[in-house]
Amino acid sequence: MELKITRSITRRQESQLKVLYENCLAADPVSVTPLASAKDLAGIVTFLLYDGEELAAFLSSYEVDEETLEINAFTSPAWRKKGCFAHLYQAMLAEYPEEKRRDITFQCDERSKDVQGFLSHLACPFEETEYLLVCRDPRSKFPTGLKKPDPRILEFSISGCGDLDLLAKVHAHVFDQSEEESREFLDEIKVIPGIRYQLISYHGIPAGIYFLQVTMERTYLFGFGIVPEIQGKGYSDVIMRHIFHNLPMFCTEVTVQVSKSNERAFHVYQKYGFEISEALSIYHMPADYAGKAME
Repeated sequence: MELKITRSITRRQESQLKVLYENCLAADPVSVTPLASAKDLAGIVTFLLYDGEELAAFLSSYEVDEETLEINAFTSPAWRKKGCFAHLYQAMLAEYPEEKRRDITFQCDERSKDVQGFLSHLACPFEETEYLLVCRDPRSKFPTGLKKPDPRILEFSISGCGDLDLLAKVHAHVFDQSEEESREFLDEIKVIPGIRYQLISYHGIPAGIYFLQVTMERTYLFGFGIVPEIQGKGYSDVIMRHIFHNLPMFCTEVTVQVSKSNERAFHVYQKYGFEISEALSIYHMPADYAGKAME
């Protein structure tokens, strides 16, 4: 077996990764997280394990912060239970000083019994599960149609906003956290290409927030919420109708991520036609994991 370590994926390697990914999907459709593109992997340490010309296993490690690494990995069905993951994992550890790998997280789809069994065997501490929800053909989801807006929308004004201090205050109130935490979140997402900050005002008073990223394939909706004072009155329906009604004509899919523990939000999105596309569970690798690598 040959190990290659890179921060720049070539076209050939990207093609090999796609073949490996398709083989994994064929064996278990929910066994792997989505495959990142070569552009997404640029600058991220990537470990490739080859059997001759065939790519047998893959692992990438992303530096979340000074102490945290997030890894993604999958192995060809023909090479599972042979120590490939341990081999790649040990190679990954050797690339980072101890202070940069104090917390290593790993995501997998909770619906995959194989991966869940593997992680349970390692006794990996569980953090949370995030649902990736997808609404396809969003304009068809409201039975009354979208051409006639709900008159209650007149009580609201929704506009783009670049005032991060104001947005942080609203975000903190909506999600019951400190303004500092909200500002840090806003600073993190402002680097997302095409990000749009949307402020919801109710009778002229800031009352909610949401963010959009529009691409040619889909629209990503996140950070959507309204202040507690006006929750439970059906206003989320009004805002969601407005969002769907104002999507670009080419948009046929809306994606949102929500925590499994947030049952209220999950059921609200289900009502709008969102379905589970992925159920990503976040685990922490044991600090003392060594694993038995390939000989």
